[in-house]
Amino acid sequence: MNRVSQNALILFTKNPVPGNCKTRMTPELTPTQVAELYRAFIRDLIEKCKDREDFSFHVYLLDPDPEQGDFWESLQVEPTAQQGTDLGERMHRAFMDCFAKDFTRVVLIGSDVPMIPVQRIREAFEMLHEVEVVLGPSEDGGYYLIGLTEGNRALFENMAWGTGTVFDRTLRVIHRLNLKAAVIEKENDIDTYQDLQRLILETQKADKHHFPQEAPQSYALLKKIFEK
Repeated sequence: MNRVSQNALILFTKNPVPGNCKTRMTPELTPTQVAELYRAFIRDLIEKCKDREDFSFHVYLLDPDPEQGDFWESLQVEPTAQQGTDLGERMHRAFMDCFAKDFTRVVLIGSDVPMIPVQRIREAFEMLHEVEVVLGPSEDGGYYLIGLTEGNRALFENMAWGTGTVFDRTLRVIHRLNLKAAVIEKENDIDTYQDLQRLILETQKADKHHFPQEAPQSYALLKKIFEK
């Protein structure tokens, strides 16, 4: 493999089915609205991340559903089923799967950051030439991006996933293991209705906010929802 093709980007996601995704956006939004918005998140991420020369792109899907096959086929991706009993184990196994395919730098993101600039993903891969771990902290105390040069199972064990302690606890594990690490720009991941409100407000206040450009389908749908 050459230097560029040693990079693998993992998108960790769920099927965009009403009641199955982003349930904390209800009751302000209906389950159908949430699923439609989640589809837009996924489309925006896949359309800007697939078929790139600087990294290989892989979708890892929780609980694949044959009835959703048309959605993934329309995006020209073939998801791999996530394996494991909790989020940490599933992420670790996805990393190990990519390392087993001879990728040497692997970055994982979730589908709750459709506005992430591709340039920031590139920066994470570049950092992995110098460090062993890259983290992208989120405003809620977790992280929206993690990049590794090897599996390091301990980074995914004994974490209270979904709480505001994940980022700090991960930093403590990194320090305990004496790993070289870097932190990239903080981002608001989108988990709740309040996150949506804040994102729209930030976009309205900033002349050059990256959300409309980086996630045009998500932005258009979200704008339509809030204009009603």
